[in-house]
Amino acid sequence: MTIGSNNLPGSKSEGAPVIGDYVYIGAGAKIIGGVTIGDHCRIGANAVVYTDMPPHSVAVCAPTRIIQKQSLDNTYTTVLDGQTYQFREGKLTRV
Repeated sequence: MTIGSNNLPGSKSEGAPVIGDYVYIGAGAKIIGGVTIGDHCRIGANAVVYTDMPPHSVAVCAPTRIIQKQSLDNTYTTVLDGQTYQFREGKLTRV
């Protein structure tokens, strides 16, 4: 992924990105300029984000589309050795 600042004077999105808490950023994604990524957002693989993302939203595709969600909490469920686990807020717990 690339997180890049825009230092061109007079540019529309000058500055560096501000990324909120519990944000998932997919492989190859790019966040460019002085944008704000809200808490609990998801940025899909290879998406290019150059506008602000409200909390609980998803950025997908190219050109990037931002989809607003009501309560995206970035919880992932997986099965390891026959046991079900959830990954939520940086912690892996057995369900």
